[in-house]
Amino acid sequence: MNLLFDSFWRAMLDCMRPRVMVLSILPLVLMIAFSLSCGYYNWEGTLERVRGALASYTLLNTLSDWLQRLGLGGLQSALAQLIVIFTVTPMIVILSLLAVSVLMTPALTSLVANKRFQTLQRKRGGSLLASLGWSLLSTLMALLALLVSIPLWLIQHLILPAPRSGMNCFVATARP
Repeated sequence: MNLLFDSFWRAMLDCMRPRVMVLSILPLVLMIAFSLSCGYYNWEGTLERVRGALASYTLLNTLSDWLQRLGLGGLQSALAQLIVIFTVTPMIVILSLLAVSVLMTPALTSLVANKRFQTLQRKRGGSLLASLGWSLLSTLMALLALLVSIPLWLIQHLILPAPRSGMNCFVATARP
């Protein structure tokens, strides 16, 4: 157990190094710049395509007319924006994780090897291309697991009833 705590504190100290902090922030800065530039150049065109797709549905047109009569006509525009945001956000998260794995992993591995394990023999062979390949394969496997688990989410949230009063529903009450 002492080795576990020792490893934890060493990792915490390594996280406070300026190089590690910069390497941690770099993928975030790159993804923010990428997202903002894509949003700046593609936002209006994407919204128009989504609005056009929404306008082609009869049920949504009927709902939109009903909302217009209630004075809530701007909800259709908000719906298009929400659809775009909810579609793009998972892609940004996945690309952020890929950027972290490609940019941080090789640098942090060499940093830890140089600081803590100087006497270990270094084997060559891991390249940036191999790292990117493993990252893409891991991401695809995670997305596949996500898709396979969606029916389980639906069962849990739509079919199974929610507990009535939190954790107390599992406690049997004694009758006098």
